[in-house]
Amino acid sequence: MLDKQDIEIIKELLQPINDKLDEHSAKLNELQTGQNKHSILLEELKKNMNTVIEGQQAQAEQTDRHFKKLEDNIKDDSTLIKTALKTVSGDVKDLKKTADELKADYEEVKGVTEQNSYDVQSLRNRYKKRSQG
Repeated sequence: MLDKQDIEIIKELLQPINDKLDEHSAKLNELQTGQNKHSILLEELKKNMNTVIEGQQAQAEQTDRHFKKLEDNIKDDSTLIKTALKTVSGDVKDLKKTADELKADYEEVKGVTEQNSYDVQSLRNRYKKRSQG
């Protein structure tokens, strides 16, 4: 069996080991505390990233809806423009036809007017000849 002095010597020999163990335990506690802080920060970061991802997805969906609406509006405008163009094209054809008809009528009236002018002049000349002689 060990006497008190032997126990004291063993305690003294074990004291640096105990001190080192206490020092390592303190460092381990610091590391665990730091790890807990990092875990909390990681969880907050994960929540923030999820929020950003959800916001980004919502923004992408909203952008898609706006593009779809814009595309529909462009299609509607295009259809309206095509219809208006067809109507205007028809009107222009009608105007051209009417202008051609008016030109033909003008030429006919011009010819008749020239003939009438010639006939009137001829009648004047005859009247002058009869009045003089």
